[in-house]
Amino acid sequence: MKPSYIPKRKLQKDTGEEMATSEQSVQQGLVGNIMEIKFDPLTFINRMGEYNGENTAELVQFVNKVELLLHSMNNYSIQSQKFIVLQIRDKIVGKANTTLLWYSIDTTNWNEIKRVLIENFSERNTFLQLHEKAEKKD
Repeated sequence: MKPSYIPKRKLQKDTGEEMATSEQSVQQGLVGNIMEIKFDPLTFINRMGEYNGENTAELVQFVNKVELLLHSMNNYSIQSQKFIVLQIRDKIVGKANTTLLWYSIDTTNWNEIKRVLIENFSERNTFLQLHEKAEKKD
């Protein structure tokens, strides 16, 4: 299903580069009958909140966001994925950051980071129970 009208691209004020209009972004995201949302992983990370180790429910939400992001990056190179994990690592602050530093784990390995966070900052409940509790909160 092709649109009969494709709007002209606008110029960005700061760079003078062409910028896709919202209509073009949606059209470019169509794959068959399925709509895909184009996203920038770095923008996603910049908008994510930090995790400081103070609240277990926040840990579940933080981990879920990271898992969603990394799952959506399966087609990215390993190097790009490691870079993204480094950016995510910068979102871990306070007590949680201190704990990760104490363990001296690979800062590009999300599974190691996640394991240490869960071991140290989740309640005695299983992580699955915490995940369910966080979903009820939303």
